[in-house]
Amino acid sequence: MEALDAPVLVTEREIEASVEKVCGVLEDMLGGFEVPSSATPSALSMVNMPETQAVLLALQEELHSAGNVVQATPAKLLHSLEMEVTKVLGRFMADGDEDLAACLPPGLLEFVARWLRRTVNDLSGVYRGVTDGEVDDLSSQFGRVRMVTDEGKTARNTR
Repeated sequence: MEALDAPVLVTEREIEASVEKVCGVLEDMLGGFEVPSSATPSALSMVNMPETQAVLLALQEELHSAGNVVQATPAKLLHSLEMEVTKVLGRFMADGDEDLAACLPPGLLEFVARWLRRTVNDLSGVYRGVTDGEVDDLSSQFGRVRMVTDEGKTARNTR
């Protein structure tokens, strides 16, 4: 996922995708943050927080109200998504509050920023991660190391 976490591409080439695809990528990227409940109690999961769910719903509604196709440069799309997020999260502020970050769960703004960046990068065609071929290669390398280890030798791979 490292490439998806990189800064958004600075390009004039526009992303052109159906609203359904954009909504699907938003959900996929959010799902990528899921952790097993054995590792983190669901109450602490940023994915399941009411604020995150409100953001997802608002982004999906905003995208659907804008038409059938999203067409924008990566930077403009990210900016549009961030503006909508700011409006949604602003609703969680109490009267008189001035600092949005202070009104939200710790780390939520950073989490949402990372989620949106991954979404835009994915839509931009940024490399997602490990390919099937690389998984097969890693599996075979792991198998060689394991076989060597099972034989009681060191776990070094000596080709």
